[in-house]
Order: sequence, then C-alpha cells, then structure tokens
Amino acid sequence: MSRLPFLIGCLLLLQSCGATGDTVASDNIDQDQQHEQQKDKASWQEEYASAKILAFSGDDAQAEQKFTRALAAIESQKGKELTAADIKARLAKLYLKQGHVKTAIPLLESALGVLKASKVESKEYSELLVLLDDNAELLLYETDSKDANYADRLKLVLDLQESSHTGVHNKTFFVLVKLINYYLGKRDLVEANKYIDEALKLAGKKDVKGLTGKMNMLLNIHFALSDLGYKEDADRVYERTVAIWRKYEPDRADAMLYHSLSHIYREKKQYARADEYARKSLKEARRLNDTNLEVSMLAAEAVSMDRQGKFKEADKLYAEALAAQRKNPGNLSQDLVKRLEQYARFLKKNGQAKRAAGLDAEARGYRAKYIKF
Repeated sequence: MSRLPFLIGCLLLLQSCGATGDTVASDNIDQDQQHEQQKDKASWQEEYASAKILAFSGDDAQAEQKFTRALAAIESQKGKELTAADIKARLAKLYLKQGHVKTAIPLLESALGVLKASKVESKEYSELLVLLDDNAELLLYETDSKDANYADRLKLVLDLQESSHTGVHNKTFFVLVKLINYYLGKRDLVEANKYIDEALKLAGKKDVKGLTGKMNMLLNIHFALSDLGYKEDADRVYERTVAIWRKYEPDRADAMLYHSLSHIYREKKQYARADEYARKSLKEARRLNDTNLEVSMLAAEAVSMDRQGKFKEADKLYAEALAAQRKNPGNLSQDLVKRLEQYARFLKKNGQAKRAAGLDAEARGYRAKYIKF
C-alpha cells in the first residue's frame, strides 16, 4: 500500500517527459520547415537576380534556364503574381529575340492579364512596364502580313504599348494603320472604322509628333476607302485629316496638303491631277514666301520626274530648286551645299558629268570655307 503513491508519481513523471519530448520534436520540425522555406526563397531570388544579369550581358540560354526555374518556384504562390508577370515578360523578350513568337505570346498575354487585374504604381514596377514596350517593338518586328494570326498579333502589340510606361506613342499610330489596311483588305468596314477613329483621335492630340507623316497615311486611307466605294467614310477621313492639319500647321497646311495629294496622284498614275496639285502647292509656298518649303517641293517634284524617266522636266525643277536655295543658303551655306550635291548626283547619273563637275566644285568651295560641316 505504501508503494502506490511512489508508482503513480513515476508514471506522471514519465508522461511529462514524453510530452516534453513531443514538444521539442514538433519545434524542431517547424524550424526545419521554416529553414527550407527561407532556403527556397533565397534560391529563386538568386536565380532571378542572376538571370537578369545574364540577359543583360547577352547570355540568353543561361538566362532562360534561370528565369524558368525562378518562375516555376513562385508562379503558384499568392502575392507573387506581379513578380511572376515580370519574369514572364523577360522570358517573352528572350523568345522574341530568337524568333519564337508562338512561345512568347502566351507569356505576354498572361503578364498583361496580371497587370490589368492589379493596381500597379509605375514607379514600383517600372521595369515591367518598360519590358512591355520592348516586347511590343519586338513582336511588331516579328509580325508579317502573311502570318495566320496577323491581326491578333497587332492587337497584342497595341495592348502592350497602351499598358507600358510610355503608353500610346508614334508607333501606335503605325500599328493602327496596319490594322486599318488589313480590315479594308478584308472589306470589313466596321472593324476598319474602329481603328480609323483611334488613328484620327491619336493624330489630333496636341503633342502629336511626325504630323506630316501621319497626315499622309490618313490621306492614303481616304483614297483606299474611296477606291473601295465607301465615299461617305472616305469624305469623313479627308475632312478630319485636313482639319487636324490646319489646326496644328495653319500657315503651311494647304501647301503640304497639295504636295501630298500631288504625290499620291502621281503614284496612282493620274499625272494631270498630280501636276495640278504640284502647281497649287508651289503657288502656296511662294505666297507664304517660305523658301525652304518651296525648295523642298521643287526638289521632291524633280525626284518624281526623274523616277519617271523625264530628264528634261527633272533637270528644270532641280535648277529651279537650286536657284531658290541660293536666296536662302542656310547656316554656313549647308542647305545650299546639299542642293548643289543633289543636283550634281542627278546630272552624273544621267550622263552630264561636265555640268555636274561645276556644281561639285562649288560645293567643295563652300565646304573648304566652312570647315565645320
């Protein structure tokens, strides 16, 4: 009877020791798991950082492997979506550089999806936003009108540009024109008009760059619509184009418009109308007393005549352009030298070496006098 309390005490002590052992073992497991998680985190971050350096140095193969491993480690983790999108954009850039467009496109679409679903501060993820624009340029370069998914690729380019750090820019207009031409070729006026409206809106922005080039593209769209029989839409594009041009270049717009129309009609082999607008453009430039504009138009007409094999007409126009340029030779006579050399090249090409020699000698004289250029 006296030994019973002693046995009970021993039993309780053993249970206590067992419980303590279990606790220690559990703590050790937790610590091991935390250690492994920290190790995994350090591992993918090291892969990611190393891959960026390798990509920058041009070791694409090694960079691809490391980016792929880093992506596999975090792609399914909550809170890592934007980092995963960044890696996908970097992988896509590597693939596009190698011409592997089909591999790159799903990565770009996934990265864009994450970006649109997240509220991203441009400063926080500036590298990702720059990557989108880089990928847009590469994808555009790798896209050909013969591609089966040509329009879809162009739309993805637009999406990448609009989501990037720069947003819509000059190349966006170029992509819009490609889409317009694609849908006009399909005679899908509904789709074409969607992108025509976007192009007109972009061209009408206050900070528009390359205005003349954009206006010429829009004029070509006007003619394409007209040729297809869409008169109402053609007129709308023409009126909006002229309005934009006159808004931003009120003095020179009509002269530039007539010059562009002259060029387009000449390309269409409608020479009478081309000559009509060439005369109008030149008259407008002279009315403005804008020597540089007058010279540019004379020289452009000369080049056009030369391409048509009309030597006498081209010769006369080059001579007129040179005479006009002499009135305004430019800083250190640089503009005059360029015009002399242009005329000389034309003459030499057409077997007039002696006449060309005099112009070349005059140009060399100016160059010797003004050594700076």
